[in-house]
Amino acid sequence: MTMLVRVAAGFAFLSLPGFAATILYDFGNPIGGPVGAAQETISGVPVGGPNLTAYGYTAANVPLDLYWKNAGTDEHGLGFVGTLDNEETLNANGTAYANYIEIGVAPILPYTAAQIRIQSVTSGESWDLWGTNTLGNDATFVSLLSAQTADNVFVSLPDWGTYQYYAVTTHPDPSSPANNILFDSIEAATPTPEPGTLPMMAGGIMLAFALCRKARRLPRYR
Repeated sequence: MTMLVRVAAGFAFLSLPGFAATILYDFGNPIGGPVGAAQETISGVPVGGPNLTAYGYTAANVPLDLYWKNAGTDEHGLGFVGTLDNEETLNANGTAYANYIEIGVAPILPYTAAQIRIQSVTSGESWDLWGTNTLGNDATFVSLLSAQTADNVFVSLPDWGTYQYYAVTTHPDPSSPANNILFDSIEAATPTPEPGTLPMMAGGIMLAFALCRKARRLPRYR
């Protein structure tokens, strides 16, 4: 009986949710150059989760070919073919973004949270973050973060679970129309426990408790 109790308790323990971990989606590439398309799909690290896709557009919502940039510690990520420094840019007078990168996060919405990392944000430069449930239509953008100066660090994605896409743009600045940035990575926390996990854990604990009570009532023989 004691062995049965131990087995039941072990079953309950094994059914406990695991410790939290993260999966990284790094959209850069060790070899810089044109992606060859207006979108890039990658798998996460460690491998095993769903793939994510980043899409490039002009401010007129026309697909724009992406560019892998790898020019240093914080000059790593996705920009565009044919733009200033092959990065996300402003229009000529600095009053609006000239292009944007939109990242589809629907495959990882079951995850508990996610963060984004932007690079090539130098002195006087900043970036904006938008949420939307539509691909390739900036008229649907909802402003989430504005004039961010965080460079090469992860920033939490606001309103997680609300939007299927997040878009990154440079922040308008007429005094510095040469602002340009790179979209780098998404990092997501592991999914929440499967719906059947907690009932399994509870069942194991109840079984262990019942066996313990039964064991106490049984006569003992010497």
